[in-house]
Amino acid sequence: VGLQEVTAQLSSMLYPLLQSMGYEIVTQPGQQQYFVAVAVLTGGACAGSSTAGSTGAVSAQLVSSGFEPYADTIMGRGLLWVHARLTSTTASASSSTTASSAASSSSSSSSSSAVRTKEVVFTTTHLESFMRNYPSPGSTYDGVAERSNQLRQAVRFCTDYATERARHGTRIDAAFITGDLNWDDERKRSSGNDRRMLDVVASASSGSGGAGRSSTSDWTDAWLECRRGEEGYTYDAKLNGMLRGNLRRRFDRCLVWNNDREGSSSSNNGGGSSILSPVRCDLIGTEVIPGVTYRKEKQ
Repeated sequence: VGLQEVTAQLSSMLYPLLQSMGYEIVTQPGQQQYFVAVAVLTGGACAGSSTAGSTGAVSAQLVSSGFEPYADTIMGRGLLWVHARLTSTTASASSSTTASSAASSSSSSSSSSAVRTKEVVFTTTHLESFMRNYPSPGSTYDGVAERSNQLRQAVRFCTDYATERARHGTRIDAAFITGDLNWDDERKRSSGNDRRMLDVVASASSGSGGAGRSSTSDWTDAWLECRRGEEGYTYDAKLNGMLRGNLRRRFDRCLVWNNDREGSSSSNNGGGSSILSPVRCDLIGTEVIPGVTYRKEKQ
């Protein structure tokens, strides 16, 4: 789980709750007013996808983690990352008739399980924000150039990390860049402030095609994969009564990189396809919490 704009007050309430549920918390170092964090479910298993006649569970092991400060930022922004090993166990049951007659029949059943692992890099980030009256009154700091440079750095970090781990015999199967990217490229009546996100991602990709390196087609936008054509606004002043104005944007994104889009086998994942593809995207937190209000003292 990727979290952004976490405050000390929020973390004091949220972290103990997540830890009681089996999550391990990785947080941005330093003393920022607000920061990013990642919660990894290491203390239990979650239900995995299943097919007819089979059940599955997925558990995670935290391999390593860190924080990559952005080279181009005036806001202390950076990329918080975790390398996790996902282990899935799928059990299937089958039965077969061993003997039968007109009077009676008997059958035996057997079950089998398959264990597979995936090595993933999951990251979360809060890219440079828009800021009025900076660097002087009447001026505007739009952060466009900084966001583009930060996104390229995030993409390169993921693919470079995969390359480095491959040198040591570990194949990274997938990487994820998630968070509040402050990206504005989907306006209905104009092009927006930012370039099309996947074009910027492509400009950071090496295209070398080697192990652990990405080509320009390897990164996808999870929302566009699952719900293309739908608005998906994560900041929506029209529907959210706590927001002023009429701004509606899909500022938050989830980008997915697969090391092997062709689905060839790899030595560390038990064979078969190494593709981890988004299958569902939903907006949560869209309903009013009954009886709960918040008063913001200053804008």
